[in-house]
Amino acid sequence: MYKKLVLFIFLLGILSACTEAADFLAEDEMEEWEAELKDFDRNIKFPTYAPFDIDNGSLELDYLGPMEVVDDEIVPLEDDNKYQTIITRYFGGESPRKAIEVEQHDASNLPIENINHYSEENLVEFGDGLEGAYYFNGMTQILSWENEGTTYSILVSVETEEEHDSEPIPQEEILKIAASFEEYKK
Repeated sequence: MYKKLVLFIFLLGILSACTEAADFLAEDEMEEWEAELKDFDRNIKFPTYAPFDIDNGSLELDYLGPMEVVDDEIVPLEDDNKYQTIITRYFGGESPRKAIEVEQHDASNLPIENINHYSEENLVEFGDGLEGAYYFNGMTQILSWENEGTTYSILVSVETEEEHDSEPIPQEEILKIAASFEEYKK
């Protein structure tokens, strides 16, 4: 009986560890982002994996909707957050310095086909049946995809003074970042 109880507790521990949600990158900073993200009515996701250690993160909201000039200032015409791009940046401190930038757009404003590096030959599959456009421009590795009404772009860069001859981070690692995205509960 004792052995069965020990086995049961052991298996329960393994199962609970497997079902625990992974930590978001820069989870400590996310508490500060909560006020800015609470009013979004669209699905927001953040990565839980990076191929290098993350020291800190930041959040920026960028309005990309219709605007007008009022008293020599450009002001938004719409108060709808569907025009807001959520930009998060994650930084690794070791040398060479590395960064991941994640952009989240409402897909009705920026569908994947309108991303400048989108083409049929750039399409890659990742995660659970997702497909995205992957591109490396010599300095930055970019993966963009559309999911549940949001267009996501990951931009990964490694600090250097010259262009890279090859991808500094293997493409499989970029795909792992994208596959790690979990929903942010507001």
